Amino acid sequence: MGFWQRVFGSTSTPEAGRPAPPSLEELVEKLKAGAKINLHAAFADVDDDVEEAGLWTLLPHASGPARVEIVERLCEFELDAGKQELVLRAAVERVPGMGWTAPALAQACDFAAITQRAARATPQDEVLLDMIGHVIAALCEAALGEGPADDDFDVAGVAPIVRDWCKAVQDAGGGPGDLVALELARLVCSAPDLGDDELAAGWGPDLAKQLEQALKDLLSRAPRVGGTWRERILADLASDRPEVAVQALAAARLAEVPVRQALIERVQAAPDDEGAWSLALMVRLDDDALDVLVPLALTALHERRDREEDLCSPASQAGCESCSTTKHAAGDDDKMVPKSLEARILPLLATLSGRPGRHIDLLDACLQAPSPNLRMVAASALLQWPPQALDDRLWASIEALDDDSNPQVHERVTALLDRGREPLPADPDDEEDADEDDEDEEHDGDDTAAVR
Repeated sequence: MGFWQRVFGSTSTPEAGRPAPPSLEELVEKLKAGAKINLHAAFADVDDDVEEAGLWTLLPHASGPARVEIVERLCEFELDAGKQELVLRAAVERVPGMGWTAPALAQACDFAAITQRAARATPQDEVLLDMIGHVIAALCEAALGEGPADDDFDVAGVAPIVRDWCKAVQDAGGGPGDLVALELARLVCSAPDLGDDELAAGWGPDLAKQLEQALKDLLSRAPRVGGTWRERILADLASDRPEVAVQALAAARLAEVPVRQALIERVQAAPDDEGAWSLALMVRLDDDALDVLVPLALTALHERRDREEDLCSPASQAGCESCSTTKHAAGDDDKMVPKSLEARILPLLATLSGRPGRHIDLLDACLQAPSPNLRMVAASALLQWPPQALDDRLWASIEALDDDSNPQVHERVTALLDRGREPLPADPDDEEDADEDDEDEEHDGDDTAAVR
């Protein structure tokens, strides 16, 4: 039984009794339609050769959990070099995450051998080499407790895989994913909870030195393809494949490539691209970044408000698909503030909590938004501001929330109101100007008296 099945149970639909199993053609049509299939029943009474052939037939048509289950079952067979490459390519795409397929691949594939072959082959095999980096990274994340892994995950068994792959990738040259995988493996070597079995298998100071040297070697020369490291990383950040872009962002830190401006420009070029927003919000948001991102988020929020009459239940988020079990629940995109838009705005509000007086328009719009999350986080951000940084418009919006039905919003609004307004401190320059005006008035009076 594979990892996915142990965690979630089979993705297959149980069948009553023992009817004749569906044909492969029927299973393919079900997969194409997104329906669940019962792999156990389909291959219950066939020999291994027939099952393996059937799984290879189904694999190209499967996505999500069904693809994970098929990959796991294929990895239980003895796979030759060609089949290892095929299953590796399949296991990286259209799956819920590499963490679900990496343990099975580690048992079935010789990553060092694949790396050596691919490095000697055509440039098209760069994709395959990148995939190996993704798998190694996923295995190391699982070893660090940062990815899905069950009790059967063999941390000790990953050490020789990483060691052999490390040697191969040094010879082949690296890509962004390889940099990340090497760094994660180095972190495993220094993990405080390594046991005697893991140390005996090879994790520890010696492997850490090998990994550090490999990382230095890769960074000292150009990547396998893509010109310089800067050019390769920036190109990968523009990818529409999330796993490629995220790896490039992590590699940018290791290669010391500044990427904030490139990420902001990607959002500017496609303001509705959720992937671009996710990447941009992973870096530290400085004032320049906020000056670009905040107006885009504010525009999106206003556009939703302009559509209020066309949206389902704009006064509440309680009826959206992600929060409701009723069959009449509205889809997130039918809400005034869908979850995707909230995901863009919430990190901006958190950042603005430390910038009193900046981007008041967004905070005010969020206080008035039909989203308890936005109202709550906006009020929390304003609690971090000195009272004098809040203008009359913000105070009007705060006072309008005095009877907000959401307890968390009400709590923060009450705290703001209890703290009360404070007048802005006098500007010394304004005081000097006032003194000069008074003096001018006195002189004017003297001149008038003299004329009279």
